[in-house]
Amino acid sequence: MPKQSAIPVVICEYHHEVLQYIHRSIASKKLSYANLKMVHLDSHPDLGFPKHLLAQDCYNKEVMYNNLEIADWILPLMYCGHLEKLIWLKPPWAEQIPNCTTFFVVGEDKDTKGLRVTCNEEYFLEDGLYTCSNQLNNSQNVVLQVCQTSDLINEIDEKEKLNEFTNAQSKKIKLDKACTYIRPIDGEKYILDIDLDYFSVTNPFLKDYTKEEYSRLRQIYNVSIPKDRSSEKHLSSFVKETQKKYQELENIIKAFAEDSHIEETNENKEMLIFLKKLKDRKCGEKIDWELVHAAGLTTELPHHISSEEKIFDLIQEMSLLLQKLPAPSLITIAREVALICQNFNLLQLLRLHLLKLLISIGRLLKQLSLPYLQLVL
Repeated sequence: MPKQSAIPVVICEYHHEVLQYIHRSIASKKLSYANLKMVHLDSHPDLGFPKHLLAQDCYNKEVMYNNLEIADWILPLMYCGHLEKLIWLKPPWAEQIPNCTTFFVVGEDKDTKGLRVTCNEEYFLEDGLYTCSNQLNNSQNVVLQVCQTSDLINEIDEKEKLNEFTNAQSKKIKLDKACTYIRPIDGEKYILDIDLDYFSVTNPFLKDYTKEEYSRLRQIYNVSIPKDRSSEKHLSSFVKETQKKYQELENIIKAFAEDSHIEETNENKEMLIFLKKLKDRKCGEKIDWELVHAAGLTTELPHHISSEEKIFDLIQEMSLLLQKLPAPSLITIAREVALICQNFNLLQLLRLHLLKLLISIGRLLKQLSLPYLQLVL
């Protein structure tokens, strides 16, 4: 019986840093070039893309490695044809995208040359990434499945029961034990990707504002998502108007930061009042004004400091899932300590659980290696 190859495990601090190791695994043929699946356990979907980059930049690895951030690294894998199916397993507090299984297209916008998608979920509409299908070049068809880990475990269990029933009734059909979207078929391989903020997460902007200020910022940046999403034309118009609003807000912040004269209007009045009050409260303290705009764009980021008991429950749930899944071809882990919490004891607890999780994975899969281990726990 041939000896199975060890499964490489990559541990990085920031999530987008795993991209280069996925590229390496593809180049060395440890991962397939195309039709890959990824199981992504995270408090965030990580399906953004920088506005200043072009779709063609996805083929330039150095540009990707130097310009991407923690929420931007998955769509490039889809656009380049590597990743076909993403399963985002989210914790109970993550609400950026509702539970769904959706098929959509990733491609290059004919006008802007940027990366765009045809998925009309609120997440993509607000981020300005949505466009019509006929507006795309070099398109790739992809699948996104969003659910909680417990939902996927239940789905797998249901298929196992169906499999047992089928075998009892007939020997003609044998169904896959695991979910159709993640079980490798015909040689397909998948990536198991884990962000530690899956267990506990902070919104990093909350500490910079009072509760009243943050609520006000949310109101200023709020947009009304169309209830009817059946018209591509109407959705495209909404995206353009939303991006125009965000650009105007950014321009106001820049002008205010430079002490430029700003004529007050009905459109900018609320933002100017907010900025003046913020400056007064900070009382001469240096303010990173670019981060004010970033905070306004991301007021829906999840924030949930988990108890030790909750972290343990999530670890147990993940271990149960790993027992039911086939072995991955690559395991990527992002520590994201800055997004987990500021409590030292909880950080230590999460580090301990990371070590236990690696040991657990090693025992379950019985073939584990750490060739790219960069950080000491």
